[in-house]
Amino acid sequence: MANTPSLLTAACLALSSSIALPAQAEIYKFEVLPTLGSPTRGTLSIANNNWVAGTSSVSGASVATLWKKKKPLDYQPDGFSSTEALGLNAAGDVVGWGKMDNNLYALHWRHGKYYTLPALPGSPYPLLATAVNEAGQIAGVSGDHAVLWSGDTVTSLDGDDRGSLGTPTGINAAGTVVGNVVAYGTGLGAAKWTGGQTVRLYMSGMYSNARGINDADRTVGCSNLSDDTLTMHAVRWDGTVGTVLADLSPSLYSSSCANAINNGDVIVGYSASVAARWTGDTVVDLNLLLTQTVRDQGWRLDDATGINDVGIIVGHAHNTVTGESVFYRLTPKQ
Repeated sequence: MANTPSLLTAACLALSSSIALPAQAEIYKFEVLPTLGSPTRGTLSIANNNWVAGTSSVSGASVATLWKKKKPLDYQPDGFSSTEALGLNAAGDVVGWGKMDNNLYALHWRHGKYYTLPALPGSPYPLLATAVNEAGQIAGVSGDHAVLWSGDTVTSLDGDDRGSLGTPTGINAAGTVVGNVVAYGTGLGAAKWTGGQTVRLYMSGMYSNARGINDADRTVGCSNLSDDTLTMHAVRWDGTVGTVLADLSPSLYSSSCANAINNGDVIVGYSASVAARWTGDTVVDLNLLLTQTVRDQGWRLDDATGINDVGIIVGHAHNTVTGESVFYRLTPKQ
């Protein structure tokens, strides 16, 4: 998987050729999402009904949190010492995990009620649910297997009795699942589970990371471009064909990653330590699309972790004046 100097040079030129200048007409409404305690570094997800799922830190414990509007709702069931919400859909399904008596359970919340998902036969803990599509299919982990729950049925995605230490991160309408595997003998990398097969997703380096997938079978994440540097760069895979996305600070040593993609092929993540948005071949610093008033107040968008089909974005931010760290939501202004 080693890269060549000419390929590295070409990649750097590609990264530098499509950086957007500030588009002042594109201004977002910035909102701080209040938490039950304080925000965590965990991922925020947003569905097409505009609900947001994530995790608050309360007295040192993680608490699954849902925002239907702006008010945070506590989704931690009685008896659990910690929980985390990792994914949701527009039908009202929220998925994640909970810890009880030192065991991890995959949790499925629907309309405020929770259910524990079954393990693969003979599979030990831990269990966690990580993503759900609009049809209610849930991807997650049972023991050392990546799995799919359809109703009350759980099936292994990797088809290997030994498992592949796979962790799904996204699932699309067709039931195609993406995530990351630590497969025996082949190392760490992004993967796609489709049609009973596990397909590895790489660029020219050894390491890759898949973060999300849309209904057009486009996967986003990041990969290193050379075994000589472990720096990760934002990538989009169309099927299994990878494309390096433009970077706000073009360099083999400038880190970036694409965290989510919507069905309009708009991608969000981070680049050069700030929240970034990719449309087509163009990348823009999302901080440049805030009002001047918001920027003057000291707000800085650190990353973007979710985007829905109407373009609402969620992620992490901090205030350079107060030092406060927050979850945020950006809504496109009409």
